[in-house]
Amino acid sequence: MPLDPFVEYGDLKEYDVVDETGLLVMKASFKGGYKKWVEKEGPTRLDEYMRGENPEMTFDISGRIIPDNGGHVQGVVAQQIGTPIALANFSGATNIHGFDASAGKLVLLKDATRELSDSEEPQCSLNGVVKPGIAAA
Repeated sequence: MPLDPFVEYGDLKEYDVVDETGLLVMKASFKGGYKKWVEKEGPTRLDEYMRGENPEMTFDISGRIIPDNGGHVQGVVAQQIGTPIALANFSGATNIHGFDASAGKLVLLKDATRELSDSEEPQCSLNGVVKPGIAAA
């Protein structure tokens, strides 16, 4: 009988992060906010009014690359920079900081980093933005 590659004991906690196609996700970070804040000061030099404009949510997703059976990268790891992207971590009924994934708005991959090493598994980091004012293509 061969030795098992690992053994597990106890209860594994379920977290909200899910794997993307072609990427074993280790961390997913979403930051929502407004690109511009308009502030008006009163006669006492204290802000009396402020307005947030042009909301957007940025994301950073990183993990280990999972090649297909032929050893090729696939899914989000092979996604071209500057194109709309579908994310498993922001889909369906997901609502993050008021940004609704079911609204069908633009989710754009802005840049990506692929790290290769002869001593570690290949890694990938994806960075992008959700634009609620632009419809998905």
